[in-house]
Amino acid sequence: MGVYEAIFLGTFASLRHPYFRLFFLGQALCLVGIWMQTTAQRWLILELTDSATILGLLGAVGSLPIFFFSFLAGWLADRLPKRRLLLLAKILGGLQAFLLGLITQLGWVTAWHILVLAGFLGLVNALELPVRQAYLYDLVEPEDITNAVALHSTAFNLARFLGPAAAGMLMVRWGAWPCFYFNALGFLAVVFALLFIPLEGRVERDSRGLLRDLREGLGFVLAHRVVRSVLLLVAAFSICLLPYAVLLPVFGRDILGVGARGYGFLMAANGAGAFTGAIFLASVSTLIDRRRWILRSAFSLLVFLFLFAWSRNFYLSAALLYLSGLSMVFTFNSAISLLQTYSPSELRGRVMGLFSMSFLGLFPLGSLLFGWLAERLSPPQALSAGVFLAALVCLYPIRLLRG
Repeated sequence: MGVYEAIFLGTFASLRHPYFRLFFLGQALCLVGIWMQTTAQRWLILELTDSATILGLLGAVGSLPIFFFSFLAGWLADRLPKRRLLLLAKILGGLQAFLLGLITQLGWVTAWHILVLAGFLGLVNALELPVRQAYLYDLVEPEDITNAVALHSTAFNLARFLGPAAAGMLMVRWGAWPCFYFNALGFLAVVFALLFIPLEGRVERDSRGLLRDLREGLGFVLAHRVVRSVLLLVAAFSICLLPYAVLLPVFGRDILGVGARGYGFLMAANGAGAFTGAIFLASVSTLIDRRRWILRSAFSLLVFLFLFAWSRNFYLSAALLYLSGLSMVFTFNSAISLLQTYSPSELRGRVMGLFSMSFLGLFPLGSLLFGWLAERLSPPQALSAGVFLAALVCLYPIRLLRG
């Protein structure tokens, strides 16, 4: 076998499992729709309100349910059939997207409609995220889990490139509503895929009660140095760095002076970098030290976002967003793989619930803070403050991971 053939086979190793392959294809279509809706939703609410604070509020209401309920959803993933939980979540997500598309097309949409539906989708995501992360482990053999996580990340980040680019073109021609309908179709694709997968996922029947089970999962995280450090790092970045995406419409319109098409291009550049990183990680998934990668990529993300904050050239800003996307995928993909690897099967749902809580559940705090700072200072100053705060907070988990 040649070197290039071996690399190719290694990159797509987890696709040899037919049920993972089917789920992967449906999820890939769904993710494109999700990013189309995310892009269109942010632009639409900015046009309706002209407020960076409301833009930050949109990110907050969509993620706050994840903070409160994802740990509980992780417990459900350990105790109930994961496939059925995913079916429920995907059906509800599709209904939400269809309703948002309908009221937007009819001209009835207001800011509060968008916020309420974003909050409902946040509840759906609070269930779906930890269940999906745990279900991946049931679809492949243990030796392929790192590759499966990397390929899933590849689909996610290809969608981050394709979704915003498609949304930008559709918004220029027809407005936001086609993006929401496409998202509804994407959810439907995963529903059909799940209907043809007979695997319900491992279910742990030995429960000692909800509170004791949750306490057991939390106790494991606090006692395990690597798991604890990874979750602290993810939480710090979620609060201090990830809300930069919420401010991209403001950077595009007010700082760089571009319209909906230019904003879509900035989002696409960020997604393209993330896609490149995911493909690279999938091809070398068995060859790298994840703890070293997470440290180096975390530092790179801090540097690139700081430079982006002060760039006034559209193409330089797009390039820095590309590099930020690359670094972000290296950081969070490594985090997921470390958590999957170090978590025992009977606790994996709860650990991934805490990851969802740290990754997206804490996002509302940073989203509200960034929106508030952007209006009172400026978007570049708000993002720079987040970078410096993230660097300070991450000193402790970085020290633990290096040890």
